[in-house]
Amino acid sequence: MSLSPNQVAGITENALPDGNSAQAKTLSGRIVEFVLGIGDDATVDTASEVTAFVADSTYHPNGLKLLSAKIVPSIAVTASDDDYATVSVKVKTSAGVAVATYATQTTKVTGGLGSLTALNAYALTATAANYLVAAGNQVTVHLEKAGAGVAVAGADGVDLLRVYIVAEVL
Repeated sequence: MSLSPNQVAGITENALPDGNSAQAKTLSGRIVEFVLGIGDDATVDTASEVTAFVADSTYHPNGLKLLSAKIVPSIAVTASDDDYATVSVKVKTSAGVAVATYATQTTKVTGGLGSLTALNAYALTATAANYLVAAGNQVTVHLEKAGAGVAVAGADGVDLLRVYIVAEVL
């Protein structure tokens, strides 16, 4: 069974801060892909979080099941075990209370992705297979820097870090 345009639109995209963008599209049947562009050129020890989407209870009363997550940097990112970035996909309640981390990955040399090539896709490591997102809950992308950090997006506001999240509407 395919999704109606209202069901795809019903996956609420929150207003995003300047430099960020999001869209949702049906891949096939009830499978939806969310693409979130994050503008972040900061290289200092900072953290930021952006809501990718909210599972709308009107159109998705049974919620969503997360299937995969990946990142595609628009710039090259140099690996370091001291100065690195961590990208995580998290599930939170409508009040913003953390429920779980679905997937995460770092740019560390040891135990991470290492250096990233611009425009290549890198899978985030899922910490929970096929994680369920209850109706009304939100999925966020969390970007954290350690040490002096590392830029994962260009300073021009155009070269964004793209985060792809694939989910099944239940």
